[in-house]
Amino acid sequence: MEADTAHIRRSRSPQGPLLFSVSKGTPLAVINTSGNWYGVLMSDGSTGWVPASDLRISDLKVVSDVPADSSGVEAVRLAYTFSGVPYVWGGASRAGMDCSGFVKTVWEMMGRKLPRTAREQALVGEWVDITDIQPGDRLYFNCKGGPVDHTGIYVGNGMFIHASSSRGGVGVDPLNSPKYRSSLVCIRRG
Repeated sequence: MEADTAHIRRSRSPQGPLLFSVSKGTPLAVINTSGNWYGVLMSDGSTGWVPASDLRISDLKVVSDVPADSSGVEAVRLAYTFSGVPYVWGGASRAGMDCSGFVKTVWEMMGRKLPRTAREQALVGEWVDITDIQPGDRLYFNCKGGPVDHTGIYVGNGMFIHASSSRGGVGVDPLNSPKYRSSLVCIRRG
């Protein structure tokens, strides 16, 4: 994002109904363009509109070269529909969610069951080495130095999506940031 605050609107008009405001540095998934407006993916799957002058477009892609029918691609697609949902400890809905509620909800939407907490989820699925990480893999961290206490979903290109209390909701962060690189415990698939 280029402006200090960007206003996402329902229509391509500065007077259109305001859907959401995001601060500088917030990654947005651009899914459409129309004139001087970018269409961004909203948490309910709809399109919101932001003036092109308010955004800085990067070459970051949501996923890398993964077959279109991959369940990892589907997990990433579903995860992005929650972008901007506020962080609520213990939450697992579009009204608000925490990290493990977010991952559990995405997996339920794909017809799969996961335990409720990140610590329990970290025991489920195939163990994946960091050198084999793929979009849709689940990431588990010990951010507070103890047992597993945080989780997210790898989206590709060194980035992951998660419900974060420090960012105030669901968003994307780099996996190689010092905080996350040093606290990664394991990666799970399936």
